[in-house]
Amino acid sequence: MRHAKRSISKRMAEALAEDPACRRTRRIEAFAPDYRRFVQDLANSCCRIEDLADSFPALLFALATGYGTPAGREAAFALIKAGAPLRRAADALGLPWWLRHLPAQAFTGPLGSVPSAPEFAARIAPFIPSQPALAGPWLERVLYACQAGHAEFALWTGRQFRGPKPLASERTFLELTAWAWHAFHPDTPGHRLLRKAWEPSLSARRAAEEVGAWRHRIALDLCLGTGLADTWLAEGSALGYDFVALRTAHDFIAEAEAMDNCLDQYAHRLECGTVRVFSVRRQSRIVADLEIAAHEHEFGIPMITQLKSARNRRAPLEVWQAAYAWLGGQSIRPAAADLALLGGGDRERRMIELWRPYLDTLSLAHRRRFENVVLDIGRNGVRKRRHTSGGLSRIVRAGPLLGRLRGPAWHREEMA
Repeated sequence: MRHAKRSISKRMAEALAEDPACRRTRRIEAFAPDYRRFVQDLANSCCRIEDLADSFPALLFALATGYGTPAGREAAFALIKAGAPLRRAADALGLPWWLRHLPAQAFTGPLGSVPSAPEFAARIAPFIPSQPALAGPWLERVLYACQAGHAEFALWTGRQFRGPKPLASERTFLELTAWAWHAFHPDTPGHRLLRKAWEPSLSARRAAEEVGAWRHRIALDLCLGTGLADTWLAEGSALGYDFVALRTAHDFIAEAEAMDNCLDQYAHRLECGTVRVFSVRRQSRIVADLEIAAHEHEFGIPMITQLKSARNRRAPLEVWQAAYAWLGGQSIRPAAADLALLGGGDRERRMIELWRPYLDTLSLAHRRRFENVVLDIGRNGVRKRRHTSGGLSRIVRAGPLLGRLRGPAWHREEMA
């Protein structure tokens, strides 16, 4: 906070020593190009208004871009012209005081809703970047995190994303915000797919890892729907071991947690090949996981491709013997190359159920941004790209039932 106050005093002292013409040019050019004309028009109306460029850039920008109500702007303008304390002018406009510590470079678009609670203001101020060039991206992310996530998450964002090197792409940050929002909404479908909910103690890197895990689980849920109708091979027992098919996303997630493996990231393998997974159990205790896939050379014939104990360790020999005994007792039928998972219509309906609670909380601008960047939906409501199981791409136009919400392409990304 002291650093911010010194920065404001330093800016004002430097401004007084400048040539007036140079000072005005420097002040206006500090703002984003798209808004300089509006800022300049307002600054030309009064020298005290112009001085806001150094003493309170946020207030000048807010007045120039229509922040608040007409009555609030008029009251703030009158107070500034009369030489009243700037805090009174900011209060009249409804502009949080903590924004005063930000340079003009921080304001790259209309402010929208800005958190104003005293506790938030006190906690966010120490995280304001000292370099003006970093202030814009920092403020944009803090405000988005608050508007599309939660105030606590916005404070965490302010602390984690103040450095010169971005720790997350735009897409990852939007996913991160959605993931954090779901931490506070346990009654939503997305919350039930969390591996770990957001909490303030997490580092940005760990949070990104958890978002990746959540993304894969969402993909799995959309892939499997209410469960696999065709497990290809029948469940059964051999040599004292039981072979139980994993059918639903819940089955895969529970198995992954019990065995400490990556089965909750299996959507890509299920979508792109004839693959089925069975839990191997002895007296109801999970001892291994068995992956069955189509034979590489004998089309459609099942073969064991993986058999692993907990943490992907080698399965004991007796488990292998039981697996081959179980497989040998099956009535073998060739599997179709596209052994069906979930139909497109069912997938779209599940997508609506999954994302609707979150998207309904977003402003129109934030919703469109999320749809375009994360869900790969263009302004015309067409999903930009969707991979088929053969690895090709095709355009998908969703039916009118879905409104603005279609389905994500993120579950088509290659799984780790």
